[in-house]
Amino acid sequence: MDRLDKFHLVQDEYRKLDAQWLRLHVVILSLLAALVMLAEIAMYFILNTDNLITSSPQVYLLKYLLFPTACDGICVVLAWWAVNTPRLSEKAKRYVLSLAFSLAAFVLSFVHETFLNAYSGFAIPVILTAFYRDVRLTSVTAGTCVLLQLISAFFIHWDLDKVYGADYYAEILVALLILVFVYIICFVIIRFDNKRHLIILKNEQERRRLQRELLTNDLTGIYNKVALRDFLEHLDEREKIANFHIVMMDIDDFKRVNDTLGHLQGDIALRIVGKAIHNHCSINTAFRFGGDEFCLLFENMSSDEVHSRIQSMQRDYQAQTQVEISQSITLSAGIAAGRKGESASQLLERADQALYRAKEQRNAIYLAP
Repeated sequence: MDRLDKFHLVQDEYRKLDAQWLRLHVVILSLLAALVMLAEIAMYFILNTDNLITSSPQVYLLKYLLFPTACDGICVVLAWWAVNTPRLSEKAKRYVLSLAFSLAAFVLSFVHETFLNAYSGFAIPVILTAFYRDVRLTSVTAGTCVLLQLISAFFIHWDLDKVYGADYYAEILVALLILVFVYIICFVIIRFDNKRHLIILKNEQERRRLQRELLTNDLTGIYNKVALRDFLEHLDEREKIANFHIVMMDIDDFKRVNDTLGHLQGDIALRIVGKAIHNHCSINTAFRFGGDEFCLLFENMSSDEVHSRIQSMQRDYQAQTQVEISQSITLSAGIAAGRKGESASQLLERADQALYRAKEQRNAIYLAP
């Protein structure tokens, strides 16, 4: 039922948001790679105008434009490949994308080690992982970025004119501390967000439980008349009544069962109806109409198919009552097929009239004309 049971869980919405963020994540990487390339081109013209380039234009373009652009391009291609590869799990895609982002930050840091602000780029991959609420992913990404930053600072000397003195190493230490601080902030945010997420899920589960209790008949385990009214209203809104059959069904001579066997046995007889419905049709479209009357809805089925289902239910019910209460009890049912332009209440009324005709014979099924 669309409005009663088939609504999306909060967890499903989170998964959808994560999938959307995954694509946005790779778009951000692509845009940053393009921005870095444009900045490299602009920097070349600025430095060349002021005669600040100490190497030949060919060497400069190779070291500071072509090489980093090619590396960033590889990272972007790797990220897009991961996101668009169905055989990779969502978790694997996140790790590949975070690694690609970390490598792009690594290229930026050692190519432009003269500008120590370039090391701040390592914070970006860590921050972007926080949205996934995965402490391990953020921790692995942060650890990778720290390792790459150390390699960039102490083992790769891309700019031969750069002086590596005490000031340089002090600034590297500050950059590392900032990266660690960013990780700690992300870690705390993720932990609190996961707690909030858990509270939301628990509240949603409780809401669903209360809603089901409100709309479900405890004795039979199927929906009640309130739920039926809600479903029929929604059916009218969809204007698809012609796709449905409504079956009205009740227990033959149920008053005699209560009077002769007692109300406890009568409750068992009602409970067996619920079991039979569970076995032969969807409980999402089954309702206890009141007393010993039940209403069943079948979508996109022929009258013959519906008739066959009800016959099987009758046989099952008769056999189960013989076993559980030592008396064979029967069901009667009226079937009405939806007509174009007919309202749900009109269809229900025709099914109820068909039930009345079926009860004249007992243990019968009557198809409304």
